Amino acid sequence: SKRLYTDTVWITMVTMAAGSASAPHNHPDEQTMLFHTGRARAFVGDNEHEVEPGDILIIPSYIPHHIEAVEDSTWTEVHGPGFNNAPKWEMSGG
Repeated sequence: SKRLYTDTVWITMVTMAAGSASAPHNHPDEQTMLFHTGRARAFVGDNEHEVEPGDILIIPSYIPHHIEAVEDSTWTEVHGPGFNNAPKWEMSGG
């Protein structure tokens, strides 16, 4: 895995081999995951999600979670403080 830190977020590129899993954990930062290759099962709180390339998963602060790779998988994680409202989109121009 590779990780980049900034003042407010960190970005990690993750590779996980089929059959591997992360340990259940939680953290104070919000986590967003964008899946690139493979298939995995994401356990977030009481929910289970089957994820595949193109899927985006958002894990709120302090919610227990872990990932199990069904196939060799890659994804990008962004960890940060999050925002207290739904996304706000700003568009300029015509």
